[in-house]
Amino acid sequence: MTFRATVARVLIASPGDAQSERDQVEQTIHQWNAERSLASGIIFMPVRWETGTVPVLEGDGQSIVNRQIVDDADIVMAFFKSRIGTLTPRGISGTAEEILRSADASKPVHVWFSKAPHPTDVDTRQLDALRSFEKSLQDRGLLGRYESPEALAHHVRGALEHDIARIAALGRGDTHQPTISTRRSGPSTADHHAEALRAEIEILTGNAAAQGWTTGKSSTTTLRFESPKGRKFSRSVAGDPGSARQELRRFERELRSFGLRVNRTVRVPER
Repeated sequence: MTFRATVARVLIASPGDAQSERDQVEQTIHQWNAERSLASGIIFMPVRWETGTVPVLEGDGQSIVNRQIVDDADIVMAFFKSRIGTLTPRGISGTAEEILRSADASKPVHVWFSKAPHPTDVDTRQLDALRSFEKSLQDRGLLGRYESPEALAHHVRGALEHDIARIAALGRGDTHQPTISTRRSGPSTADHHAEALRAEIEILTGNAAAQGWTTGKSSTTTLRFESPKGRKFSRSVAGDPGSARQELRRFERELRSFGLRVNRTVRVPER
């Protein structure tokens, strides 16, 4: 059975030492599509330089990668282990260039750094450059951490859920950057509140998943969260959508008081 969908290209960006993570992230995106694309009307297309570029003599390698896949990507999933990557004519590494180029274009950029122990033969110059780059990103947005390829896959899935509201709005033809919801002429106030409520729940659960929280629903109207420290929270968002949104905001304030950080936009702020 065919169905209409908005297709978003997801660039998988990392240095070469994160091969296991690259494979895991691509698999996670395909799994998300199998489980969620029909209901959401969104398909995430993983894009990698290994399979998405064509060899051609038209400049330095990274500039070709930029033209062929980076500039056409809608979302960037970037991650680092112990290396910053290979220097380019424009930046400290290809991966760093892809991150900054996409962020400057106001695209959603998600960046994680590994917390796993570094190998004994780690290149200290690469590691020092990586730490310096990480520090430079801290005033541009929220950075993530991961312990293993499987943990990174969990965070990436949360980021995909976080990006649904923005991608859905772009698919409707909205020209502005959406945050929690987008106003359109036509639907009733109740319809607007219902749509906004769904988007707010996606953003809240996406932020939580990206920070290592466990999320779920015990019913269609009861949200359940568990912090990384094991503290459990639940809240019903049943009833009138307008009242449910107010209840969801009270729930969000409670979660914030226990350390959850919630970003309303998915892009890395410009300097």
